[in-house]
Amino acid sequence: MLVSRLTSKAQTYTNISLGSSLSALTQTTPSWTSPSGDFAFRFHPLSKDTTLFILAIYFNNIPEKTIVWSANGDNPAQAGSKLTLTPGGRLNLTNPSGQEIWTSYAGGGVVTHAAMLDNGNFVLATGLSSINAWESFDQPTDTILPSQELSLGSALQARLTEMDYSPGRFQIQIQPDGNLVFYYVAHPTGFSYGPYWSSNTVGSGTKLVFDASGSVYLALKNNTAYKVTESSISAKDYYQWGTLDPDGVFRQYIYPKINMSSRDNAWSIMTSAAIHICASLKFQFGSGVCRFNSYCRLDSSQKSICECAKGYSFIDEDFKYKGCKPDFTAQRCDIDESKLYRFEEMLDTDWPDFNYEKYYPINEDECRSLCLEDCLCAIATFQSGNCWKKRLPLTNGMVKIGSGKALIKVSIGNSTTNLQSFTYKELEEATDKFKEELGRGAFGIVYKGVLNSSPAIQVAVKKLDKMEEELQKEFENEVMTIGRTHHKNLVCLLGFCNEGPNRLLAYEFMSHGSLSRYLFEGGPKPEWHQRQKIAFGIGRGITYLHEECRSQIIHCDIKPQNILLDDSLEARISNFGLAKLLNTGQTRTNTGIRGTKGYVAPEWFKKMAITAKVDVYI
Repeated sequence: MLVSRLTSKAQTYTNISLGSSLSALTQTTPSWTSPSGDFAFRFHPLSKDTTLFILAIYFNNIPEKTIVWSANGDNPAQAGSKLTLTPGGRLNLTNPSGQEIWTSYAGGGVVTHAAMLDNGNFVLATGLSSINAWESFDQPTDTILPSQELSLGSALQARLTEMDYSPGRFQIQIQPDGNLVFYYVAHPTGFSYGPYWSSNTVGSGTKLVFDASGSVYLALKNNTAYKVTESSISAKDYYQWGTLDPDGVFRQYIYPKINMSSRDNAWSIMTSAAIHICASLKFQFGSGVCRFNSYCRLDSSQKSICECAKGYSFIDEDFKYKGCKPDFTAQRCDIDESKLYRFEEMLDTDWPDFNYEKYYPINEDECRSLCLEDCLCAIATFQSGNCWKKRLPLTNGMVKIGSGKALIKVSIGNSTTNLQSFTYKELEEATDKFKEELGRGAFGIVYKGVLNSSPAIQVAVKKLDKMEEELQKEFENEVMTIGRTHHKNLVCLLGFCNEGPNRLLAYEFMSHGSLSRYLFEGGPKPEWHQRQKIAFGIGRGITYLHEECRSQIIHCDIKPQNILLDDSLEARISNFGLAKLLNTGQTRTNTGIRGTKGYVAPEWFKKMAITAKVDVYI
């Protein structure tokens, strides 16, 4: 590469000759730096995957290599990719196979060389001091730097997250009509939901300027300015940049040049556009700043923090922009499950713009009841005799002082298992004081009952005998195991009682009893097609336990007595007291012998590690 010192637009730079190139390397990646070393142009590895790179300009003289421009944020390059300054004067980025990922289209003039300037601008120069064929300042991403000017028709686009450089959900447009507008847009298509801030300068604005004194303003035709941010911090003493952050707020950051290599230094917010972002996105579409089922609050620096409503968790902790999901199964509408849910309270929190029903005047207890009885109601908010109902997904949530109380509907009992916690008295009444016995097992007796609900639900209540350590373990195992499963060929555990010495389990009632009784006791024997149906149902249930559950479950006691039949002779696997959960990736486990004589696989007796095969031993 030929190197010489030249001057253009009052910027001294190092000439990068035609034919020069950079490569994306996983060890040491070369760069083109500005004369002072303040800025560098190179492949930058992604923090989440260091084998992928974006072509970027960044602050080079500080430990925190802050990116101010990128070329391929939505299409990271693989290791081995190459950037070439072609003989024709274009920047051409190709992957290891030679396919083009990105290119710069020069606007005109014969390119003689390229340069990384000390103001952070990368240029394709023509040799004429006042003309560049292409420059990064004219193709901004999310950032504007001191001395940079954006003309009418330009835009800044926020990245999706701090670590994801693909186009995000917010734009600043310097519109051709002279108005400076902040837009909320859909990811990934860029469809505009509408503006959430405007300078109201239609017909007046000419360009957006970041001047040397540290202010960002919209220059107006009458030689005045509309200030977006205002600062008196000198560019001599501080690095500065202004960026449209992923949360939709334009902020101006500074970093001291004194002791700039110190690890104690950090970017700090100098100023920002006057926007309360949590309350700004009031649109018919979209999720708000914090995506669905979450809410927004501001920290001490006025940056937005996204959190999930009580009873909800992030879909992906590493990518919180995906929003939150319920930690429980949603309320069903085909049966009355109002007694299976309760409320978590959150003060001064609201999802204000997406109510589907309102009541007034009303008290809080009535508001709670109306939401519980409505299977579509996920949250009710109550304030001063007003009650609003909201359905999923929740949008535009925020902390809002004085907004009253949010009532978050969640399932009763353990949120991991989504089971109802019954009192002993409730199950005693449901079984008419344990009157009708359905069967007996090694650890207890099963009784028929009816839950006091609308409509009434028939249940089978297993009452465990003396609560010894072994029985307590079986009880906890059954609750935790079957409580996290949902399949038509498994018996549904509706709830439990864990009160004092009493341990009871409430299941849905199976009218045809056990397969053992159906096969071997009096009455007509099942026909061949019924036997097939039952066998296939058992197989589907076992397949679900072994292959489709989040954690593999080995039942350990598959036998006719533990297969129940519903009204339509659909097989349901039951009795998970001896089941064994395997961790993710685990395929075998060592455990003491368990099961029923005559149905136990031989590996149990050999003290070998057991696998899911023990459930299909014949």
